[in-house]
This record gives sequence, structure tokens and C-alpha cells, in this order.
Amino acid sequence: MKHLPIFSGNEIGNRLARLRKNPTQKKRIFLPPGRYFLEEPIILGPEDNGLVIEGAGGEETFILGAKRITGWKKEGKFWVAYLPQVRERKWDFRHLYVDALPVPRARLPEKGFLEHESVFDGHWMSTTYGGWDRKPSLKELTTLIYKKGDIGKWFDPVNAEVTVHHCWDESLVGVAKHDSRQRKLIFSPPSGHPPGAFGVKTYVVWNLKQGMHYPGQWYLERNQGKLVYWPRSGEEIEETEVWAPILDTIIFLQGKEDEPVRDISFSNFSLAGSGSPLRAGGFGACEYPGAIELRNVCHCQFRQVSVFSTGAWAIRGEGKCIRVENCEIHHTGAGGINLQGDDHEIKGNRLHQVGTSYRSGIGIRLAGRTAKIIKNHIFNTPYSAIVCSQDGHLIQANSIEKAVTQLTDGAAIYITFCKNVTLRGNLVSQIKGGRPPGASAYYLDEQASHCLVENNLAVEVDYPSHNHMASNNSLVSNIYINRKDMRITFPRCSNYIFRGNLLWSGGKIVFTNLAAITQFENNFLSSQVNRVLSLKLNDYSLIEEEDFSLGENILVNIPIFCKEKWARV
Repeated sequence: MKHLPIFSGNEIGNRLARLRKNPTQKKRIFLPPGRYFLEEPIILGPEDNGLVIEGAGGEETFILGAKRITGWKKEGKFWVAYLPQVRERKWDFRHLYVDALPVPRARLPEKGFLEHESVFDGHWMSTTYGGWDRKPSLKELTTLIYKKGDIGKWFDPVNAEVTVHHCWDESLVGVAKHDSRQRKLIFSPPSGHPPGAFGVKTYVVWNLKQGMHYPGQWYLERNQGKLVYWPRSGEEIEETEVWAPILDTIIFLQGKEDEPVRDISFSNFSLAGSGSPLRAGGFGACEYPGAIELRNVCHCQFRQVSVFSTGAWAIRGEGKCIRVENCEIHHTGAGGINLQGDDHEIKGNRLHQVGTSYRSGIGIRLAGRTAKIIKNHIFNTPYSAIVCSQDGHLIQANSIEKAVTQLTDGAAIYITFCKNVTLRGNLVSQIKGGRPPGASAYYLDEQASHCLVENNLAVEVDYPSHNHMASNNSLVSNIYINRKDMRITFPRCSNYIFRGNLLWSGGKIVFTNLAAITQFENNFLSSQVNRVLSLKLNDYSLIEEEDFSLGENILVNIPIFCKEKWARV
């Protein structure tokens, strides 16, 4: 990328302005090879309907929402750049990109998490039943009590930011006050859930000098306007390119409810270098913006666009008939693609290394009706790879591995508050996690009904199928293979069909709450230890464990095809 010429971001704005002045001219902007550093987002409205923006290719045309940092000086083992706009509070950022990829902020502790002593005694009743049984107070949402010795007088609330972990999401907050006598941090803004909620008591402190443990880290001293970076081996001050984001959103399609933005097409370029605001991210980090943000959009297309090194989402917004095809999305701070509305199509994309800053980020998240998610390859996601709600979606022929690597209560494919959704022909592998809420391949959660899960494959997943508070769904002709124990779970579910499935387990096969299944027939079960168990539940509590009654199903002990060939399975 460094060999490409540098253009002012005004170049794109000027060409757009000329098109608007001459409405009879063909609405096309071709961006020749180069790096376009924007100072303001590209904002497109209904007056731009029909516009085509095309680059010379993802490795040649780059649109960037960041500023190049120059004027570095060596101070010991660090590089230092002074930024007057930061000192004057006109610029702030929490992401840094070195040679086009994100580098980690100073972090306490170096690995793992700190544990706090805050307690929240509220009971989570599920989303269906209103969330918390009592509303958390503002004090509970803004106070963390840390353990003695974890934080000292060196703690600087001006620079420090804190990630408070919850169950399936987290909150990034600033610190308004540090009370060292009572061992309290007072947040601003509030966290999404109180510290200690769900019984989770972990947190991380960012952006302090004390958190610089290894080369590649950085921090920002706001009062001095001082950016500090610890160079990695081989990095030279004259040759290394460093970006700091100045835009959270780089391209913004802003339509009106009665006059949408429509028929705008983007292709053959890369987009990178955005930031993110200081706030709680909510479920799936969905409260964070997109590098491409869409409002009231119809029939717009993204083809062969690469979006990477973003502070939050790659593409986020709402509308109708949005198509994202053959794009690559990676190294995003939050998630990949997050769309609301009807009739979207997400096809043939490659998504990986999402959630680099906010580990609740999701690969693809859709809320609406009749979307198609087809033939995408998704891997290395800290939370779920695909999440869908509402009705009529088709999720087909996607390949997913290594999802839910950091959080819990997620899946490779997770659907909830929906009906008539079809999961067909998907391949899921290498999902690790403990008992639910943990990590599964195919997860039908609250109010999922009349959904069909058929002809899917799960390999090396302890919980290939987890179902919770769902009803009237069919699991048909799926293949689940796992070298360890395998668990198929149905807590608080009813009226399921489980037919024609093949289950191969190197250990036990355990079904939880078989009372939820009204048709359990023609399944092929292979346990290498000859144990298939049924666990009876009362709500979530175990009542009885017993051997499974075969009925119209087949139980055999088949050796694994060939241990040397397992990697191909």
C-alpha cells in the first residue's frame, strides 16, 4: 500500500459535487490507484441515487478515515508524537493502525483479566420476560469496587478506559473519578449492565503507561497530547506508517423515510482506518457505528469491497434489498455486517478476525425478514458468527470455524425471536465451549418457532445443537461428529421433530429434556462407549438421568473411519 500515491479526501468530495451540479452526466466515480485520506465522511443522499463508485481493485484503491501520524521522535525504547489537537480536546481516539493493521493498546493486566468485588443481586429473567427483575440504579451502573493492590495512586482517570465484562457482551467506559480510599472507580458513561451482573467479575484497564508490556503496544496521554508507541522488531521510524482514526464512519448513505437512498453501487476498493466512540456496545456490540453506515437505503450493492482495520462495524444500517457480495471483512473492532430490514442478501463473503476491540462483535447480524445468508466463510470470531432474528430467513451453505472463542451463550449460527427460518447445508467446525450457556454449532433461542434445521454438518463441536425456550422446530437429516462427549439440549422447549440425524461421538451422547421432542425417529446414533443418556429437567434443574430408549432409532458402535484421516472429516 505504501507505494501508492496519496490523494486528499477532498478529491472524492469535489468529484461528487461536480456530479450533483450536472445531473445529466453519468453518475459514476472511478477512483484510480491511490490512498484517499478523508477529513470528512462521504455523505450520500437521495440526490445521488443511481451513483456508481468504483475503484481500481482492493489492493490498489484505499479510502481511509484516518490521519497519518508523522513527526515521530525516539524517547528511549518508545516512539513519541505530539498531537496538539488531542491536548486541546479536539481529537480523541482509541485505535491505532501500524502498516494498515490494528495494534493493541496498553493493557492491565498483560494477559487475562482483573477481578473486582462489585456485587449485583438482580436476577436475569431472559429477554422475553423483561431482562432484570429489578432495574439497576445509576450508581450500580457507574461504580466498580476493585481489589486491594490492583490499582494504585498511579491510576490516571483522564487517560484510563475500562472494559467491564458481562455475560454475552461488555461495556467500554471512561473514568470520571478514582476514589482510592474506598477502592472505587466511578464511570462516565455508565456501563450497559452493572459490574458483577450475571456473576461476572472481570474487567480490563486500557491506555495507561503501566500497561505497556511488550513491543507493538501504544497509549495516548491526553493532557500532553502525546502518542506513545513501542515499535516491534524490525520497524524503522522512517519507514513505518501509522494511522490514527479521525472518522468513526467513512461512508454514510443517509436517506429519508419517504425518500430513500437507492440504487447506489460500490465495488473494487478497500476501506479502512475508522474509529469508535466511548460507550457501552450492548448485545453483539450493535450500538457501535459502521465504517459504512446506512439509513433508509434501498437496492444498494457492495461487491468486491474490502473493509478492514475499523474501530467498530464494517457495514451497519437499515433499509431494504441491500446486497453484500464477494467482499472481505477482517480486523474489525466490533462486528462485520449488521443490517436491519427486509430482503437483504449476504453472499460469498469472507469474514474473519472481527471483534478485535469489542469481543461481543458478530460476523453477520440480521434483523428483519426474508434475508439470504449464503456461501459465506466466517472464522475466528470471539462471539457468534451469524445471528438472525425475525422471520423467513435462509441461512445456507455457509462455512464457519472457530466461533465463540472468548464469550459464552453463543453459537456459530444463532437465531432467536424468529419463525420460519431455514438453516440448510451449513458446515460448522471447531467450536469449543462448556455447558450451555456456552458455545454450540446451531442455537435456536427464545421464541424461535417453525424453523427448519436440515442437512447441516457439525464437526468437533461438543454442543452441536442447543435449543432454549423454542418450539415447533424441526431438526432433520443433520450430521454431528465429535471425538468427545456430545450433548443435544432442549431446556424449556416443546413440540420438536428430531428425525433422520446421524450422530457420531467418541464418548457419550447426551440428550437433555427429550420431553420437548414429539417425533424422535430414524436417527442413527453411534457412541464409541455405548452410552446414550437422557436427562430429564424441571425448568433448568436435573430431575433424573437414564439410559436412552431407542424406539425407532438405531444405536451402533462404529469405529472412526481412520484416525489419520480425521482432519478431512
